[in-house]
Amino acid sequence: MSCLSIYSQQTLCNQFGNNNFTLTLGTNVTVTTEIDENQQGVTFDGDNSVFIISGLNVSVEGDFVINFPIKFENCIIKFSENAELKVESQRKLILDNSKLFSCDGMWDGILLDYSSSIESSNQTEIEDASIAINAPYESYLDIKNTVFNRNRKGMLLGNLYDLPVLGYPTPLSPIFTTFRNNSFTLTSQLNSGLDDAYGIEIRRATTSIGNNNSLNIFSGLYWAIWIHSPEWYPMVQLQGFRFER
Repeated sequence: MSCLSIYSQQTLCNQFGNNNFTLTLGTNVTVTTEIDENQQGVTFDGDNSVFIISGLNVSVEGDFVINFPIKFENCIIKFSENAELKVESQRKLILDNSKLFSCDGMWDGILLDYSSSIESSNQTEIEDASIAINAPYESYLDIKNTVFNRNRKGMLLGNLYDLPVLGYPTPLSPIFTTFRNNSFTLTSQLNSGLDDAYGIEIRRATTSIGNNNSLNIFSGLYWAIWIHSPEWYPMVQLQGFRFER
């Protein structure tokens, strides 16, 4: 079956692109300079030390730096072309039943710095990213009940260089604390006009993803899993995966 035959569902842009976006995050700004708990739809959870943005339509028009833990809950988040979420070291991004997409091309995606973390759950959907989650160094990923659709790469794990980066020690591999009930799909052509979508690309990384008590589905992709070099095959453990055309 050709992957083109599954091109049937509406994109997130079709569904939500014309919403009224009430919170705009600008270029190269941070959580602590842009987010105010007095804004409508924004609260601060002092017990867990995290800003919570709930139920808002958010427009990200440039790189947004997560320099303080933040949670997007029931949010619609539209990105301009090449916009990026950058999670700084020791910081956390939480996505709870939120929809991330672009109407203007491909947005860059989420970049995890050394020792940062991400949690995604509750039918969060990520579309139209060049790399939906980019984890080149040691970072912590709790990914469950999340849809990765129409991304050039759903995840990029590890890097090609066994060298210190940005003053950190030799990078270690990303760590999955949870990976279950996710899907990686291509339901329509990428915003780039291409259809060479990857599920997970693994570079120089030693990692274990998933378990036999859950199911992660890969469907309609050019590559479901791509490990760069055979010498790294024994270093990667995959469990609970199903591959479909």
